[in-house]
Amino acid sequence: MALFIVVSLIIGILFSIAFGSLGVLSTTFLGVPMLIFFYKLLPKDKVNPNLLLHITIAQFVGFAFVSILYFEYLRMYGVPFMSGGTDDYRFELARKLLVDEEISSNLQLIGTYLEYANNSKGYIVFLVWVTRFAELFGSYDTVIPRMLNIYFLNSVALISLGMFYRNFDCKKNFSLFIFYSIAIFPNALFISAHVFRDVYVLFLLVVMINIWDLGITRNRITFFHVILTAYIAYLLYFARFEMIFISLSSVMILMLFKTRKVPFNRLKRNLITLAVSLIAIYVVFSLDLVDIIISRFSSYTDYRLNRSDGLSNFVFGSDLFPFGFILRYGYALISPFPSYVIGIFSLRLSAMNLINIIVSIGTIYQIYLLPFLFKNIKKVNYFLILFLLLLSIIAFTTFTFRHFVLLYPFMIILSAIGLASSSQKAIINNLVVVTIIGMLGAVIYVILI
Repeated sequence: MALFIVVSLIIGILFSIAFGSLGVLSTTFLGVPMLIFFYKLLPKDKVNPNLLLHITIAQFVGFAFVSILYFEYLRMYGVPFMSGGTDDYRFELARKLLVDEEISSNLQLIGTYLEYANNSKGYIVFLVWVTRFAELFGSYDTVIPRMLNIYFLNSVALISLGMFYRNFDCKKNFSLFIFYSIAIFPNALFISAHVFRDVYVLFLLVVMINIWDLGITRNRITFFHVILTAYIAYLLYFARFEMIFISLSSVMILMLFKTRKVPFNRLKRNLITLAVSLIAIYVVFSLDLVDIIISRFSSYTDYRLNRSDGLSNFVFGSDLFPFGFILRYGYALISPFPSYVIGIFSLRLSAMNLINIIVSIGTIYQIYLLPFLFKNIKKVNYFLILFLLLLSIIAFTTFTFRHFVLLYPFMIILSAIGLASSSQKAIINNLVVVTIIGMLGAVIYVILI
């Protein structure tokens, strides 16, 4: 443990030097204790004995990915933001606005309009607190929240690993498969390398689920669980208000599934499930979520049609019924579409193209996992229900590449379950079939475009 802390500190110092700001070192003092906390929750008799070494490797890989993209944006646009400035740039403008006005609470923003990021106030407030902490060491740099995203992503990987071993009796050691598949999943790294709220929101969601998963496993739900859940729901509401419904639904589904498999007081289970259900229903009607979902479906479909062609245009241009919803599900499962690998020989050599190729390779890896993921349909579990819930919401509303990061922890857990119950021959057969189908699909795609 001491060696892990020292090496992490050295990595933090090296990247602080690279970015010329001691403020960057502040991420080490925020992120490393978080990683240690979630590491200590793991069942040590089941995880890889060298997991701390692998956490260090993932940490370094993540920071390197952030740095490469940061400096590539500087080279391309003169500023370290996607396309010279999208949501990540607007979030930074909003952060500076709140810092200048000395606003550091979500409650101070109720009823006010926040320029640049009115629907993301909670994340901007988080950035304000990050700024204040960084200034204790030096100056704030826009790379700091990106490096914190890497810590959040690694923490999500550790939490997911813990949930896998708590819920499934697996004799094989899948700790490195689960950890690395989440911690260095290419699209997750790409999203983390921007000042986006998605990884922060994912972290809060997974922490909330983990709180209840741990509590139910230990048959000990206390008032502390309720208070902590309420606080996380508060943070989620202000960061992305739709997530409060998703988080509460996740807890409700967990209660219904898991309390039937472990010794748990039936009255307490029914009371908690009823309370969470009533709150979730209240949230749906008070926030007009149904109308919002319909509105998002229409606006994002129009947005996608205006910005896409070829396969994307065909998918989003199809009527939802009778077959459009199937197309959306299928397209979501292979998103972000691996076009950079298919057209690799027509690309010029650059760091940006290399990053896009890596992200596409991540999608191909995801496609290879699909047979094992859907093997869980034979025996429905909580993680499959949650995965399908999130997939449906993304597929029928935003379909934004950033939002797919919410799926990855549950996708990897489900894939590990499927792999654990598969023979070596079955695994090889699935990989061969996916390869053949993938090659045929690539040929058809090239012909069509």
